[in-house]
Amino acid sequence: MISPCWLSALTFLSLLELTCGRQTALLIIDVQNCFLPGGSLAVTGGDQVIPVINNIRSEYKANISLVVLSQDWHCSDHISFKSQHKSAGPVIQLSYDKSGSLCDGNNNNCTEVSYNLTQHLWPDHCVMNTPSANFSLNLTLEPSDLVIRKGYNCKDQLPSN
Repeated sequence: MISPCWLSALTFLSLLELTCGRQTALLIIDVQNCFLPGGSLAVTGGDQVIPVINNIRSEYKANISLVVLSQDWHCSDHISFKSQHKSAGPVIQLSYDKSGSLCDGNNNNCTEVSYNLTQHLWPDHCVMNTPSANFSLNLTLEPSDLVIRKGYNCKDQLPSN
């Protein structure tokens, strides 16, 4: 099995080769403290991708037109957190009305369910404005990098992550 860091490097190099003569973007996905060793949702060896990313940024700087980082950015009461569903198992079923509002007894008693979603429950992670949600201090960041935050909807809307 290819490790995530080498898969990222191979994906980037493939994109670079395919886009020769065109603009190339480097996508950096969720390299945040919560997913690194010691984090609340740590990926084994997740920190090994950091030197690979930094090397790609350095070695191919002239070829990279845009760097985009995704960032999990959850409310402390995010609907996907196990802490919000104490007696639930590892997954729950959620129902939403046609406007995307959660059907529940507290916020919205739906007369008609338009969407059903099976939601995997996760440990609390990447909570907004906490060190857990920050990018690793070892990751090379530039002022021109574009950060896309995701998963920031809480309980009342269809989850985005």
